[in-house]
Amino acid sequence: MSLLDRPRPALAPPTRSVARALVHLGAAAAWRITNPSSRDPFLPARPRPLTRLYYTAPDGWHAPMLVVPPAPGGAGEPVLLLHALGSAPDVFRIGDTPTLASRLAEHGFTVFLVAHRGDRGAVAPDGAAGFSFDDLVEKDLPAAAARAAAHAGFARVHLVGYGLGGQLALAAAARRSVAIGAIASLCAPVRFQRPATGFRRMSLVAAMLPPTWEVPAGSLAPLLSPWIGDPTGTNGRTLRGALQWGAGPLPAPLVQQVMRWLADGSLVDRYGTLDYREALVDARGDLLVVIAPEDTIAPPEAVRAAADQWGGRATELVLPAGYGHADALFSANADVDVFQPVAAWLAERRRLAW
Repeated sequence: MSLLDRPRPALAPPTRSVARALVHLGAAAAWRITNPSSRDPFLPARPRPLTRLYYTAPDGWHAPMLVVPPAPGGAGEPVLLLHALGSAPDVFRIGDTPTLASRLAEHGFTVFLVAHRGDRGAVAPDGAAGFSFDDLVEKDLPAAAARAAAHAGFARVHLVGYGLGGQLALAAAARRSVAIGAIASLCAPVRFQRPATGFRRMSLVAAMLPPTWEVPAGSLAPLLSPWIGDPTGTNGRTLRGALQWGAGPLPAPLVQQVMRWLADGSLVDRYGTLDYREALVDARGDLLVVIAPEDTIAPPEAVRAAADQWGGRATELVLPAGYGHADALFSANADVDVFQPVAAWLAERRRLAW
């Protein structure tokens, strides 16, 4: 048995709570030491507990969705929020200022923060092996969408995804695996350029990872939070909160598939036989692509390629100069520049879920 395959001892719930509390206290103390003159709170308020709604994929995987109810009087059309690689569902509702989840709820939507088989909250069936991005597209997302639509009482769902979450939404539209009303894709590339330095070496390392292994980013990220200051234009407090409560694991199969996308230059399936980007020509419905002009992870041309290929009606929202990848969620102006426009665009298309 290799070190990577060796099972990790599970901590009992009280032990986990104590460990989290110690990490939090240590991080807070480090923050005060490194920022003695700052009057800014170290972290925003922790997100309050929400109702959990569970869904089961066709192959037996079981995962939760957190439910944010609509504002009073709202019709409650379902919106699924899909998080990025290395994040957790809570990332969309962290902050003392309005969040993407709260803005959508204010516009009368029922918001579902979706976990999938790559997340900590998922439960695998007996004998489950590895999985891929395609399993999320073909199994998890359709099951989650059907559960959310039935819960809210509508025929279709709207999808809003950031990073990998946007790629999931676009791939589902390409495969027509989900009954979709409209899609908003935030900083989600569908075309790629191979990194010039060390790519082959990184690919070999990724290929050797066991299919059930993951980088425990959700446990490591809180240790980085004390070193996040308040850079110009960024809400440092919200970003620190995201590292504390909104980080998730990096499953080896998803990392391996991302490396394949970089090698092939496009958003392809695990076998390289289906190009999701090319298949977008058969997609229907309305699409909004959100583009950050200074994004080095999802460059504008890589994000715009989805709109160029889209078979339905596509709209672009180009963010102000200076916006990078993380700024779409964590900029000090994200509510005005991103959350409100996305919620308003979707509100104009709420009938597409009927």
